[in-house]
Amino acid sequence: FILGNLILSTCSINRIIPKIDNGLSLENATTLKHAIEIVQNMGKIIISTGEYIESNYHIRPSITALANHLNISQSYLYRVFFEEFGMSPKEYLNRFCMEQAKMLLRTSDMNISQIAAAVGYTDVLAFSAFFSKRKGCSPTAYRERTKKAEQGM
Repeated sequence: FILGNLILSTCSINRIIPKIDNGLSLENATTLKHAIEIVQNMGKIIISTGEYIESNYHIRPSITALANHLNISQSYLYRVFFEEFGMSPKEYLNRFCMEQAKMLLRTSDMNISQIAAAVGYTDVLAFSAFFSKRKGCSPTAYRERTKKAEQGM
């Protein structure tokens, strides 16, 4: 789930090559070089997006800030990210924050307000609503349930 040291999948390459082959010969080295550059650029954007989100999730960066950081348009960022992962950068941020919150609830003694702040929420009620909507239970209930599961109850 976390991007880390992402290597572009063959799916990305397979989606790019047909676009190049429309009206152009793959035997043309310039065209193939251009295809490789496109794939490499997409990979850099995806990796940079993941790294930026994973380094700044605690401040809940906007997609505008992310696109500005990468010096690309929001629509291009969305398109590249969605083509590779089937989700928007915002959804990736939300999932990443949820995973961090769940990890903190399982492994730390931080209170819910501290965990909310750690994943970028200044309002504990907004965090609880976010968590409940995605997990189907409150952060406190999740913590209690996971602790009971660890104790074998």
